[in-house]
Amino acid sequence: MELRADQLSKEYRKGNRALDAFSYSFHEGIYGLLGPNGAGKSTLMGIITTGFPATSGKLLYDGTEIGKMGKEYRRHIGYMPQQQKLYEDFSLARFLYYIASLKGMKRAEAAKSIDAIIRDVNLWEVRGDAIGTYSGGMRQRALLAQALVGNPDILILDEPTVGLDPKERVNFRELVSRIAKAKTVIIATHIVSDLEKLASEIIFLNHGKIVKSGTLAELYENYEGEGEPSVEKIYMELGMESR
Repeated sequence: MELRADQLSKEYRKGNRALDAFSYSFHEGIYGLLGPNGAGKSTLMGIITTGFPATSGKLLYDGTEIGKMGKEYRRHIGYMPQQQKLYEDFSLARFLYYIASLKGMKRAEAAKSIDAIIRDVNLWEVRGDAIGTYSGGMRQRALLAQALVGNPDILILDEPTVGLDPKERVNFRELVSRIAKAKTVIIATHIVSDLEKLASEIIFLNHGKIVKSGTLAELYENYEGEGEPSVEKIYMELGMESR
């Protein structure tokens, strides 16, 4: 599977490009999209998830423009948004069945996977509880669970650990690493530590443009700063402030 961005640009108003000629090919693996607020990360996520169209350029799934695929393309996408907008009175199980219905899945089809998804995100014991009673970390896992409904081969995670304490962030990273096998996972974040031990490939984005990219091995091999290389040091070397 290949998801290929070809010269994607997005202008919200004339002369102001939130994304500027972004080109990249994504395959199986975990990709980190790293940059400060306003770098263009969420804009790229919006285009990939069909939230809005690009101003110019193309996005292709296995060589076919996604606009020509329609609903078929969206079946390949699982999206975890940054905001924790959940149905507070729904139980997790009910919420996931609701998401399955939105994806056009029949209940019998959804039933084959929803129990497994709930176990995968470690929420089995509270599957019948109202989501409104969940902690911040549990809510993030619930958001990840809904992204997994339908077994998509592309997962888009937008700032997935914002608001989590350090222990919850470590647990969440371990969970993503475990479920990401045989999928393309794109994680947009400005939190450097989330990607240090998780992503196999990192794209540094600033002002809508790629300023550096590569596997961790490539990035470290080409590091020209002092001391041992790290994502944090590369990030700072590029003039981007981390949080």
